[in-house]
Amino acid sequence: MKNKDFDLVKDLENWLLHSDIRIKVGDDRGAFFGWKNLDASDKASKYPYIYNEITGYSLSCFSYLYAETNKIEYIKAMKQTVEYIKKNMTNNLLNTGKRKHEDFKEKGIIENQIYSFDNGMVLAGLLNYYKVTKDQVVLKMAEKLANALIKNFFKNEQIHYALLDVTLSPLKYGLEKWSTQIGSYHAKLGIGFIDLFRITGNKTYLKICESLCELAISIQNNNGSFLNNPDQNDQIYLHPHLYTCEGLTYVGSSENNEKLLIKGLKGIEWAISNMTILGGVPRSTVDINDQADCTSQLLRLLLLYGKDLEVYLKLPRDKIEKAMDSLHVRLMSFFINSEKAIKYNEQSNFACTWCSMFSLQALDLWNRRNNNKELHHSRIEFFV
Repeated sequence: MKNKDFDLVKDLENWLLHSDIRIKVGDDRGAFFGWKNLDASDKASKYPYIYNEITGYSLSCFSYLYAETNKIEYIKAMKQTVEYIKKNMTNNLLNTGKRKHEDFKEKGIIENQIYSFDNGMVLAGLLNYYKVTKDQVVLKMAEKLANALIKNFFKNEQIHYALLDVTLSPLKYGLEKWSTQIGSYHAKLGIGFIDLFRITGNKTYLKICESLCELAISIQNNNGSFLNNPDQNDQIYLHPHLYTCEGLTYVGSSENNEKLLIKGLKGIEWAISNMTILGGVPRSTVDINDQADCTSQLLRLLLLYGKDLEVYLKLPRDKIEKAMDSLHVRLMSFFINSEKAIKYNEQSNFACTWCSMFSLQALDLWNRRNNNKELHHSRIEFFV
């Protein structure tokens, strides 16, 4: 099984680095497509859109891999991504991406959308790249992006908007979607802001991080679940719930803030209780179809914070181990052998870029643990 996991990690590394999911030539060199539609016959349908949030994740993913391997090819790829980001910024922010197929409407007119969350993931990616290169130009890019986020999306250090248009005006797209609303999941922006504070010492970034985390815990239910946004409490989506857990545990552990750490741990415990009979993590409390991103997210968190769950919440070790084993088996079932990537869920037939990045990190952490390599006690430096 260990060899199987090792092979899967290598396959995912190769897919992200060398396949056409990463754009290697032309004006968009360095960007990533959101997914590959395996049923499509032409290239535009196969790769319908460039996704800038995921392009930001790639910097964190490749920084993680470079830190593990010292392979210069990851640095070369990230340099291309940094250039893409620099070239496509407007007012020091990135829009959602670019549609390559005219009929792609699943995410609206993405060229006219600027998300606070997406830019927060780009911020974290730029800082992870800075950690491995000490590139001062990229650090300045990250500071400008962070300052633009604060200026346009925050008021009095509290997040005020989730989504703006390219004129930096409020946009009423997809009001029914959790991703267009301010919610607990914005705690994951705390990863970039706390890292930037630790690098620069600028306390404004610390205050922004703290406000995002306080917002999240203010809308946590007694059972540990996080409301995706304050106006919707009839359905909890696990993907943003786990984003919240990721932000709170990262910030809580890196700042030795037990309050935030324990709130994040309670969210993890609730997610375990909502695993399906198939061993994965469902889309929501209403839609119980397992998703690969949610499944890999929970597996990562358990690998990193399993000991903390024992210490702070008195969760039995055998329960944690059983959950990890189930998640691991379920995650591998999403692997597409013909493509060497991870699909989104059982019903979809597309290779999902962010699911592959999350899964790669989860499986690599699994390998490290099983080979008795030290895992970060309660924090991972290059969290995707």
